[in-house]
Amino acid sequence: MIEGALGPLAAFYVGLSIDGTRGAIVAALAWSALIMARRRLRREKIPAIVLVGALLLALRSAIAWEAHSAVLYFVQPAVGTALVGVAFLVSALARRPLTERFAHDFCPLGPELRSWPAVRRFFVHIALLWALLMLADAGVVLWLLLTASLKVFLLERTAVTWVVYGSGIAASTLWFVALLRRHGVRVAFAAQPGEPAELSGAFSAEH
Repeated sequence: MIEGALGPLAAFYVGLSIDGTRGAIVAALAWSALIMARRRLRREKIPAIVLVGALLLALRSAIAWEAHSAVLYFVQPAVGTALVGVAFLVSALARRPLTERFAHDFCPLGPELRSWPAVRRFFVHIALLWALLMLADAGVVLWLLLTASLKVFLLERTAVTWVVYGSGIAASTLWFVALLRRHGVRVAFAAQPGEPAELSGAFSAEH
């Protein structure tokens, strides 16, 4: 969230205060480029959410730059958020939840855990949750963009982002932990980054 969403927003606000709309666009792009370069220099994997965010940021920046419109700069991600929300909804209905794929960027899971029916159902339900959150976020952001000044909008959007996505992350994590505890399973995270989470606990035949 900090690298792919809140960072570019904060950079945009600083750039807007210093040099107007075009300065804000350049500042947000510079933030994204620095984050990508930092990860490359440290030989770290670039999460899919950060990579996709950087590509979308470059695209919307080019469009807003040519149109000289800060409003257009923020309309695009709101529409994009709504489309991603629809994609989460479709993936859940198709029983191929996108949440299961994105989860590996934050907590690699072993094949034993991924194949567990209860966990597969969990990712479907979480995809529905994130579809609702993203559609709600897009609606609120568009409403704020049309009713507030740009600087006020940036602050309000930051608050909305923290509340919506923070609540989603907390709910997803607590839901997952509760699911495992109900079945007597504990997750022990590996010490080394990139290693899959290990399971300890008894599995009954129904699992």
